[in-house]
Amino acid sequence: MSVDKYTAALQALLPPGKAWTRDPGAEVTRLLQGFAAEFARIEQRGADLVDQTDPRTVSELLTEWEAVTAIAPAGTTGDRQRRLHGQLLGFEPPRKGVLDGIAVALGYSLNFAEYHSPSVADSPVTAPLFQLPWFSVLKIYPNVGEYDAALQAAIETVLQAHMVAVFRFPYAEWRTETCAPGFAGAFYGVGCNQLPQYCAVGSGGEIQVSSDGRSWARRTAGGSYGGTFRAVTHDRVGAWIAVGTGGEIQRSTDDGETWVKQPTAGSYGGTFYAIDFAAVAGVWIAVGAGGEIQRSTDGGATWSSVAAAGGYAGDFHGVCWSDSLSIWTAVGSSGEIQFSFNDGASWARAGEVTGNPLHAVAVRDTTLVAVGSGPTILSSEDGATWKEETPAGGDNDLRAISADGFGVICALGDTWAELQVSNDGAKWMMRAPLANHVYAVTSNGGYGLLAVGASAGIYSSLEDF
Repeated sequence: MSVDKYTAALQALLPPGKAWTRDPGAEVTRLLQGFAAEFARIEQRGADLVDQTDPRTVSELLTEWEAVTAIAPAGTTGDRQRRLHGQLLGFEPPRKGVLDGIAVALGYSLNFAEYHSPSVADSPVTAPLFQLPWFSVLKIYPNVGEYDAALQAAIETVLQAHMVAVFRFPYAEWRTETCAPGFAGAFYGVGCNQLPQYCAVGSGGEIQVSSDGRSWARRTAGGSYGGTFRAVTHDRVGAWIAVGTGGEIQRSTDDGETWVKQPTAGSYGGTFYAIDFAAVAGVWIAVGAGGEIQRSTDGGATWSSVAAAGGYAGDFHGVCWSDSLSIWTAVGSSGEIQFSFNDGASWARAGEVTGNPLHAVAVRDTTLVAVGSGPTILSSEDGATWKEETPAGGDNDLRAISADGFGVICALGDTWAELQVSNDGAKWMMRAPLANHVYAVTSNGGYGLLAVGASAGIYSSLEDF
């Protein structure tokens, strides 16, 4: 109402009679007009408050809205209103800063991904309008830990009304897969490229490939090779290389369909235990028994032998390349650790930390982690200096290790398939063991790992959506 209308309303409440005049210039009228002006102002501020509760019209509280939704103020008022409106209706992904703030307060760190139910625009005309029981799911991946009701409750208070939160704690659940028929031996190596495509190799020259980690098909090794493949990896484009006993190196340049034996340097006849690839320099490194290190710079067609540092003649069991540190690392028996900063052309020894055999090494961001017998877990930020970490428990050897795309590290053992996970390489937590001995594990680049082992064992912890 206007000031005049409030004044008239107040005058209507006055007692009748000449003592309470309604004349415009009377003192009592001016007094009532003062009250009326305040009532009109309060009413207008109430109307303004309605505008401030709508992201499309908010102005005075725009900064507060942006703080709550973790949107950085930028652009005109209209730009800011449209951005805020989109965030609240789910047109933009949830702001990680808000979720991180909640998680840190409760002692967690988070990764997350958003999934939407297919819309009519993405579906055939005959498809149902809603194919899933939700419109939008925010999948939460807390760092290593157990279920925390307080964390879930706090997260759900900031989600849009149309969203459902699903919590996935790292690698608490695994599924046993079935390999292609006709093989009952052991898988010793596994890799995953960016397609993604998986490749598993093992005893009797076995090679199997899969596009999803669930359904597998057998492929034939080149040259009627019947030895044991111990490791396999890829170049992120289309080439795979598998290595094994008898100095075997085989290459596939058609996504694992056909394989061809490659000549090794110096007629090496020992066992290659591990191989990795550095995309930046296009270098392959294979390591094995007797301190063997071989290097290829032409896609794996030809190989040259490189001397291990210090005349080391023990077995190398694991090797990995780190993009973030620009370093090669190889680990082996008696706690041997060697590293190279020049694309594997020469190697240096790291300081000794343990005498236990080391079986595998992997990298998480800028942290290298090696595992071995005991169990033994070592970590390093530079490849030259290492420190011993405390396992979560168990007394079994750790044989395999990999870091997923979200930075969660998973280490597995060969006895009772012991399983330990870590978010930083320092603090570890036990998970339920797998069904059999595990010898290798690989990441699919996101939230997902695939492990292989004895008795044709294949175990997956992969996302279904």
